[in-house]
Amino acid sequence: WVPVAARHEATGPGELLDDILADGLPLLLARRDERWFALDAVCPIDSASLRGAVLNGNTLSCPNHPGCHYDIRSGARVGGGAPLICHPVRADDDGRILIGLDMDFTPSLPGF
Repeated sequence: WVPVAARHEATGPGELLDDILADGLPLLLARRDERWFALDAVCPIDSASLRGAVLNGNTLSCPNHPGCHYDIRSGARVGGGAPLICHPVRADDDGRILIGLDMDFTPSLPGF
């Protein structure tokens, strides 16, 4: 687990941090309600930076490609295509956000 320069209380629900580095890897850190999501900060289409992406609910919109949207819960591209790489996230007792690099990520999507 790698700590990042963000604290649990520093980001409100529905906010997106697009300038996170974890061991030199640029990441997006999104908070949806009380859950955290960490995703690689490059669009799979052409490795363009996702800095300036917009978060609307569970959907992340790429600032470089119109119609390019991702589900932050799984990294899946809406409508198909290469997904964003996701990483497990947790907060420690001190409120630091920790990212699980090189760890298995299991999407947690609602069942219907």
